[in-house]
Amino acid sequence: MNLSPSGVQIECRQQLVDQLSQYKSPAGLYPEFEVEFQLPDNSPVSCQCTVSFCRRISQDCYQLGLAFATLSASVEERVDHYIDHAAAA
Repeated sequence: MNLSPSGVQIECRQQLVDQLSQYKSPAGLYPEFEVEFQLPDNSPVSCQCTVSFCRRISQDCYQLGLAFATLSASVEERVDHYIDHAAAA
């Protein structure tokens, strides 16, 4: 998983990509959906995301770029703090 101020990149199986593809719009856009994950300090993050890219890595492995659509001020502050701390290490 890679984290930035604008979103998160994850690896997933084809099953998740197939599930998300069922909800694509006629224009081929993925819907906005809720994502929950934990930062390494175990603080939970819950936000709305959209798929910005989907890249096949191997037979059953994909990378998804998830752009934050809505992020509360407190969650944004925690994400920024984590990124600043990780960059300084």
